[in-house]
Amino acid sequence: MKFVLRVLFSAAACCASVSMADANTVIVTQSNFGFTPANITINVGDTVQWNWQNFSHTVSEGTDGVINGNELFTFPLDPAHPVVTFTFDAAFVAAHPMSGGLYHYFCAIHFLSGMVGTVTVNGPAATGTSYCPGDGSGTACPCGNNSAVGAQLGCLSSLGNGAGLTATGTPSVSADTVALTGTGMPNSSALYFQGTTQVAAGAGGSFGDGLRCAGGNVVRLGLKTNAGGTSTWPSGGDPAVSVKGGATAGTSFDYQVWYRNAGAFCTASTFNLSNGYAVTWTP
Repeated sequence: MKFVLRVLFSAAACCASVSMADANTVIVTQSNFGFTPANITINVGDTVQWNWQNFSHTVSEGTDGVINGNELFTFPLDPAHPVVTFTFDAAFVAAHPMSGGLYHYFCAIHFLSGMVGTVTVNGPAATGTSYCPGDGSGTACPCGNNSAVGAQLGCLSSLGNGAGLTATGTPSVSADTVALTGTGMPNSSALYFQGTTQVAAGAGGSFGDGLRCAGGNVVRLGLKTNAGGTSTWPSGGDPAVSVKGGATAGTSFDYQVWYRNAGAFCTASTFNLSNGYAVTWTP
């Protein structure tokens, strides 16, 4: 799946040395048939900027050296596109996790000349704790549709995989940057909601094709439409999680995503859920 890329038609920085253009942008300079530096480390939310110097190249995610439509990103780096950027935001990293956060890329034109590079994305500090996975370790999934043990995903859907819920950001009521991201869902509606207790002491209870994890007094944070199997709350001007959920310092809440899954699968219900995710709020 290709992500929309921001291509900057400016040659002003074409010959810049390796540096930080700003607090969140790391520059890589194309030098003949190589990338300098070839291997960089960034944080989630940072942007990588590739600057062109000479010849025509590509910057294409993967390790096979061939552009075949399976790249997570690919774009030209040439006289017509001298500066190109890609942001490794939380939604992208959550939807396309790599072991150790390591993303490989190559120039398709000069791959055989060894023109390759890597971007290692450091994950943010844990915002909360995942619980209630649909892997059979707690309450059994309704149809034996368990996800892989240790994957921290909900029960399997008609897609053959479970949905995951993660959180990034700072759970501070005075400086809330928490973002809840659901992945592995159909491109359908997804309800993000908050609860005050963990169902069955965190083991969950059978509900639709999955498990209900977050219970007690429930607050509907909001409805999103998944794209590429993923969505994030808040986004697009939504209120902060702490504001919508009424969090105060010292309180702990539980979060989950309830999504539509209309495919004929498991029970007669047309919905499923992610794992649960617990967050404790600070001042």
